[in-house]
Amino acid sequence: MRNNYFKREHRGGLLTESNHIKCGLYSLKAIQYVFERCHYEPHEFLMEHVEVLNKWVKREATTGEAMIASREVHQVAKTLNGFEKDIYRAVGHGIGTAHMADHLLGVPLYGLKALKIKDSIEEDIDWFFLVLKTLMNHLKRF
Repeated sequence: MRNNYFKREHRGGLLTESNHIKCGLYSLKAIQYVFERCHYEPHEFLMEHVEVLNKWVKREATTGEAMIASREVHQVAKTLNGFEKDIYRAVGHGIGTAHMADHLLGVPLYGLKALKIKDSIEEDIDWFFLVLKTLMNHLKRF
């Protein structure tokens, strides 16, 4: 069962539109962090799909467009192995945040898997938790 903090208000949850956008912004930030820490130069295909999420947070793309972009990235991920597969999975989940806010948790999950292949991940775990904690504090309702 989904946590109501991640479920949009119009679906019976507690997540406002502005907080959903914050989740998308977190995903963009986390994706960029993974690219930088992995020293990964994303392919044009991947950047075009990340741009859909960027447009969604600006309300220039629809949730449906983001869903399609997320699925396309996951389809490519199925054809890959190891490090690059985890990068694509992280990005696919990040884009999927536009559809379901809790998909944002896939970015650190798969991002850390990719980073673990490349390097030690202790400082990366700390970074993801700090940013997630900050996001959660912004999403709380009082």
